[in-house]
Amino acid sequence: MKQPIPRTLALVACLALAGLAAASLPTTAQTSDVWTNTKISDLRSHQQAIPSEAAEHYETAQRYLLTIDRLTKKDDELSARDQKKLDRAFKKATQELRAAVEASPDWIDARMALAAVLYKQGDLEPAATAYEEILALDPENTRAESYLATVRYEISKQERMDEDADGR
Repeated sequence: MKQPIPRTLALVACLALAGLAAASLPTTAQTSDVWTNTKISDLRSHQQAIPSEAAEHYETAQRYLLTIDRLTKKDDELSARDQKKLDRAFKKATQELRAAVEASPDWIDARMALAAVLYKQGDLEPAATAYEEILALDPENTRAESYLATVRYEISKQERMDEDADGR
């Protein structure tokens, strides 16, 4: 007659199998754009250093960032409905990222995401300010330095175009 498997051993085996199954599932979707350099799974692993309120805002912003990414990569002109979705996604992502930064002012990834959203939305001056704030917190941040140079170039290019238009 077979010996029954002790309940504890059976429970441990079930938990181990469940852990293996969960480990094989793909992590949260991530796009290649600047603001999604931190995966949600990475965020959760560092959550002890980030207030939960900030992490929740950042996670919520991720959904809007994916919408922005999807809609801005379309080759054809956006329909009125898609443009409305895009405008709403920009607004919501900005709100959520500002809330994340407010809840955790030293969180560089949230600040980088906010600056990138501002830039992508065309808010160049606020984007430059956001990158400058990042560099004030982390002077060695070469990504922020590079992006700030790009934003400043875009600002000067826009100013030149405005001057040329006024001179005509």
